[in-house]
Amino acid sequence: MKLSAGASEGFLKSPDLSLIGALLYGPDAGMVALARRSLVAQIAEGDDLRVAQIDGATAAKDIAGLDGELRARGFFPGRRAVIVDGAKDGLAKDLGSVLDEITSEDAFLIVTASQLPARSALRKLFEGHRQLVSMALFPRALNMADVAHQMKEAGSEARFSDEAEGMLMETLAGMDPGGSNQLIDKVALSFLNRSDEIDMDELAAHLPRTIDAASDALVDAVVEGRPASIGPTLRRVTSGGVSAVQIMIHTTRRFRDLVTLSSSSDGIDAALGRLRPPVFGPRRQQLAAGTRRWGPKAEEALRLLFSTERQLRQSGSRPDLAIAERCLLRLAMMGAQANHR
Repeated sequence: MKLSAGASEGFLKSPDLSLIGALLYGPDAGMVALARRSLVAQIAEGDDLRVAQIDGATAAKDIAGLDGELRARGFFPGRRAVIVDGAKDGLAKDLGSVLDEITSEDAFLIVTASQLPARSALRKLFEGHRQLVSMALFPRALNMADVAHQMKEAGSEARFSDEAEGMLMETLAGMDPGGSNQLIDKVALSFLNRSDEIDMDELAAHLPRTIDAASDALVDAVVEGRPASIGPTLRRVTSGGVSAVQIMIHTTRRFRDLVTLSSSSDGIDAALGRLRPPVFGPRRQQLAAGTRRWGPKAEEALRLLFSTERQLRQSGSRPDLAIAERCLLRLAMMGAQANHR
């Protein structure tokens, strides 16, 4: 059976144990590994003695060994799980005959693979069998329910304040699925014995400093109208490997938010509530203050940023850092004038 995306999520959290196996495949190895871990946790109930793991190439060469693992009985009660990682289509040739003899009394087979085309022999085997399921796993935006589920699987019952949730989701939004999974596991481990509410300051200490975070001080100086801070802060940011184009993109993102907020017909606070990803705490206050400071002038700043970014993206030899610094200084001087209005 082929499962839809929604049905796949439900199956991973509560698998049908009357079935005998599942194929998990997709382009992101980290996402496939996370799905496999979730499924194994449900089947083996955290008991490593009820789990056997076989490499895909080994399973294809020794199908009798895989058959034996599936039929083996454990010393302890409960369903066993047999994992075949990194399977190729060659495994499907002999696997079908093995699975015809397997029942729900035997181990549950979990086969993982990378991206598989529609004509894949493995997909055809799992999608065409009444006691097997196949699920394609593709990256999607995580929500807080996903995060809470993964943290619970890792043994953490920690809860977060609204501000901390917003900070965590904003960080995850800029990461690939594998990196997101690793970060959530790290956070779960950091607050393993906590069941009370974690605030934003506590969480921040366990989050990575991204390019955006490293550039925030520079953009703050621009928005708040502090020209004297531009040069030293810019040198500090670029010494960490951030390019002039990246700086322009990050600054443009902030001014785009200011334009959106200032043009809202129902006020800044209502517009702040509609921003995605959501913003909380000090950053929310900064955006509100910056919007009031710049007002319609934010559109003029945005036009200058667009023009500078196009100039930086053009081919040819030019002093990128000097161009970016000149733009930022000009904006900071505009911000300083706005402070005295």
